[in-house]
Amino acid sequence: MMRLLWVLWCFVFVAIGIPAQDSEKKVTNKSELSGTWELLDDESIYTRIGGKSDENYTLQITFSGEEMKIIRTIETDNGKTAYDLLLYTDKRGERNVTPLFDKGIKSCTTWHKNRVERTYRYNASIGRSEISVREEYRVSKDGSRLIVETFRTTDLPRPRDFGRTKLVFERKN
Repeated sequence: MMRLLWVLWCFVFVAIGIPAQDSEKKVTNKSELSGTWELLDDESIYTRIGGKSDENYTLQITFSGEEMKIIRTIETDNGKTAYDLLLYTDKRGERNVTPLFDKGIKSCTTWHKNRVERTYRYNASIGRSEISVREEYRVSKDGSRLIVETFRTTDLPRPRDFGRTKLVFERKN
């Protein structure tokens, strides 16, 4: 009888543990992030005053192993700007040159459950404060939207909504 109770008890623990493991293993497939994405201005939240963009903004994302390449293209009345970000999702770190960081910015990129997370720091142009940034890339449940949220923190007094930007992109292919 004791042996039967012990076997039953083990069975209950195994049965409870299997669904928990499956839900923890759900990670966004790299192919879900891959593709060309176009900004949906009406669904995005900006930090600048005025709140909307006068730009056409697209992301093209590709993967090769742990390497995630993002080509950001921004078109305005003044012309077109495109630059690449090369991110490594295995935490090895990377340095990218962008229009804002012409000397390059070091960052670290990792997978966190259903999103890719990139973190970096830079010095503020006003004062001597360091700004910490966390970017999250995740795909909507239906796969039609890419949400890129950026969170900024600093010890300087900051304008309202300085800390968060949410860009929503629609899949184009």
